[in-house]
Amino acid sequence: MSEDIKVSGIVKEVGDTERFGTGDFCKRTLVVTVADGKDGKYDQHIPIEFIKDAGAKLDGIAVGQQVTVAVNLRGREGAGRYWLSLAGWRIEAGEQGAAPVAATNGAEPDDLDLLPF
Repeated sequence: MSEDIKVSGIVKEVGDTERFGTGDFCKRTLVVTVADGKDGKYDQHIPIEFIKDAGAKLDGIAVGQQVTVAVNLRGREGAGRYWLSLAGWRIEAGEQGAAPVAATNGAEPDDLDLLPF
């Protein structure tokens, strides 16, 4: 992907390390709450996977903390279905107790987004 995809919001959950099979494959899941921009009724809870050594980046991240996570969009096919996931590769932590903010694709908002109607 050519664009940076970032998810910014409040940490809802930091998962434990999960190990799969007999090899060294493991992952940790971070759930980030992203505001819907309105009254909070439709906030989104986004699971982001940190694979193998990247899981250590979640050490020190706490529930309620403001974060911005750089992710790669991953897709795969299996058993006649298609699966989509977000793989985190960088996390920037901010203060705790802040309000959730919206996800971005690295672009700045248009001037029309700033209008009050």
